[in-house]
Amino acid sequence: MAIEQIIDMPENGVALPVAIVTAPAAPELDKYDEILEKIENPNCPVADVSRLISIEIAKATRDMAKLIGPIADPTMAWKSKAYAEHIKALRELSKQLSETDVLSKKDVLNMEGPKFSYVMHEIAKLYKKALKEAGCEVSLVENAMRHFADLVSVETERIRREMEKIDSSKG
Repeated sequence: MAIEQIIDMPENGVALPVAIVTAPAAPELDKYDEILEKIENPNCPVADVSRLISIEIAKATRDMAKLIGPIADPTMAWKSKAYAEHIKALRELSKQLSETDVLSKKDVLNMEGPKFSYVMHEIAKLYKKALKEAGCEVSLVENAMRHFADLVSVETERIRREMEKIDSSKG
């Protein structure tokens, strides 16, 4: 970027306007905190983070282009490599983000998790209610619930094995 300054030249006493070319600053890390914050937020869409990464890549590319422009300072060429590494790191981050997003969409059922426990409890309550509404005696309902719990306990490992065989990507 050219900055016009007035420099006093004591030899002839005349102040001359002089254009001073300064190299672009090193890549600003202004968006990195925002990128990290969004990555850490599981509710933030991947597209939002990818957009921020793309903006950072574009800025680094712009600044790198200034280094090789028509008024480029040859002594600043070393910065070009730093920009190239910066862009490479951002691309790797973007790639990792995409891979993580694909994995996060994988259908996983955590049978030890609180959500599964809640759903299983609700299903058991509905089963018990259905037995009562069907006119089963209280002792029969309680017996059926104990039998149901025993069956679930015995069949859990088989259910897990069969569940792992299911390819959830086929929808």
